[in-house]
Amino acid sequence: MHGLPSSAFFLKNVIPLQISFDILMILFEARLLVAFGFDQPTVREIMTKNPHWWGQSNHISKHVKTFEDFSEFVP
Repeated sequence: MHGLPSSAFFLKNVIPLQISFDILMILFEARLLVAFGFDQPTVREIMTKNPHWWGQSNHISKHVKTFEDFSEFVP
């Protein structure tokens, strides 16, 4: 294995990587909607009522504790 010793955490738990990806995708998609001309209230409505984005948000909320697990990880 190479890299930082803390990278060993991801051999057992990839959820923080998946959650990070979901967060970045939501931010990108919201910003893209704004760039397409939607106002912020409309973007908020789209992002909270559409099942795809609601599912990502729910996934993030459900597993956000894994970031704490990672920050407390001691190799």
